[in-house]
Amino acid sequence: MEGYIKANGKYTFILLTDPNDNPKIRERFEKMVIAVKKHSQADFISYIYQPVGISNIERIFSTLLWSHYLGYNLAIASDVEPEPVNVVECFKKQLKGNSCK
Repeated sequence: MEGYIKANGKYTFILLTDPNDNPKIRERFEKMVIAVKKHSQADFISYIYQPVGISNIERIFSTLLWSHYLGYNLAIASDVEPEPVNVVECFKKQLKGNSCK
C-alpha cells in the first residue's frame, strides 16, 4: 500500500485472494481498495491473483512471498522507502472502526 502513495498515472491494483477466503476477508479487500484510492492520485485497474499450491500452507506462503516481492519492488520503482508503513497502520485503524489523520 505504501508504494501507491506517489503513484500517478495508470496502475494495476492486484488483489491476492484464495478460493476459500472468508466473506469477512473479502470485505476487508473492498475497504483496502477504498483506502488506497483515497490516498493516491492513480487510476486503478483491479486484477485478482490466485495463489498456487494444493494445501492452505502452500497457498499462504506462495501469496506471502509474491506479495512482499511485488510491494518492495513497487516501492523502489516509485522512489518510496519501502520500510515505513503509515498507510498500512491507518488502514488497520480504519478496519477497527477508528479514524486516522
